[in-house]
Amino acid sequence: MVALDFQTNRPTPVPPLNPDPEDAQGEKQRRNLAMWNKARLKHRRETSMLLRERMSIPPTPEEMRGVHELHRIAAQAWEEGNSRQVELVNSRQVELVRTHTHSVCQTIFPEGRNVHGALFGGYIMHEGFDIAHFAAKYFMGGDPIAIGLDEAVFVQPVAVGDMLKFTARVVHVACRVVRVNVVVEVLHPDAFGPGRVADALNTNFDGRVVGKRSNRMMFLFLHSKKGETTDGCLPQVVPDSYKEILMHVDALRRQKEEGPTEEFISHHYGI
Repeated sequence: MVALDFQTNRPTPVPPLNPDPEDAQGEKQRRNLAMWNKARLKHRRETSMLLRERMSIPPTPEEMRGVHELHRIAAQAWEEGNSRQVELVNSRQVELVRTHTHSVCQTIFPEGRNVHGALFGGYIMHEGFDIAHFAAKYFMGGDPIAIGLDEAVFVQPVAVGDMLKFTARVVHVACRVVRVNVVVEVLHPDAFGPGRVADALNTNFDGRVVGKRSNRMMFLFLHSKKGETTDGCLPQVVPDSYKEILMHVDALRRQKEEGPTEEFISHHYGI
């Protein structure tokens, strides 16, 4: 966010935030939280699985064993004659990630631009949340409660006239907590219409790389009621492609590191 001078409409400094000398304990807690968050982000960069990153680390053997177990359970479900949802011996159900992948496309119009002429970032967040909420509700079969945002990464600006594709995937389930990954891609203008060029994707246009992702977000939703399985949890989701596996493992890491746990949910939400 930028502060603008109302007369010149140019960026202007804002008054500094001076800590309250009587709030020493609070200041210490905020400083410790900032240090923890800095270390967490550093660790996340060092273990990033993003294929576009210069340093991309594959999932660990333990994480791949977990994915293997999900596929083993899914294979049992297929053999029992129901490929979508089957009550298994361990009282867990399985769903495929691709079954809960949803997309929506739109063109960006001038009313969505900011003072710099590009698309206002809040618009991307709003549209991303809407499709994430749809994916969560479609998966849960009830009204999801939005409880968090793991990340919101803006890779490059979006211009007026761009054609966007929002793709939401339910990538991880921790009992009643569902994580939905949303990827926003900009379509290259040469990739559509009667004169489309097959190799137009992933090339430069107006100084921007288009045909690739522009933004990515990870939303957290909570099911307000216990699931219909014996243990009260929602079905597990099974990643199929390698891209889905990376999204699933990334969400799994976030759940282990940051939660929320069932105890936290019961204490803070009372459900």
